[in-house]
Amino acid sequence: MSNRLFYISLFEREAPVFLRVIQAIPESKKDFRPHPRSRSCAELVALFPAEMEALISILDTGGIDWVEPGPISIAEAVERWQNAATLYLERLRNLSDEAWEQQTGAFRVEGSGSFTLPIRDFSWWVLHDMIHHRGQLSVYLRLMGEKVPAIYGSSADEKVTV
Repeated sequence: MSNRLFYISLFEREAPVFLRVIQAIPESKKDFRPHPRSRSCAELVALFPAEMEALISILDTGGIDWVEPGPISIAEAVERWQNAATLYLERLRNLSDEAWEQQTGAFRVEGSGSFTLPIRDFSWWVLHDMIHHRGQLSVYLRLMGEKVPAIYGSSADEKVTV
């Protein structure tokens, strides 16, 4: 199995988990933040679709001008995440292994410079970043007194049966 196909199979398993964690945040608590310097839930959930949309842009245009997304509603995050994840997987399935390994994209950050990486490296980097932020959200859920969905196996609140 190629690295691209492995990534796609992993992303397909992770995508529904991202969705469950986003959906577990009550709209009424989207402004929760555990510390004044921490992002709010609404700011964190905005990252998921924004990062997917960035990857689509890199695949389609060869680059992205990243602007930190502002807070969004949970409903908007769910809708944008589902749409972007579907489009992204479609693009990846139509990408050759050679393009995955050799095609590059430029990531420009709010006027503070840029860097260029192969599509493969961008994709893995963004997936790891989203997993990190999903972990943050799971802690936020616990601190808010909400149920934490199963992520990798059962949580204290949701049992997974095989």
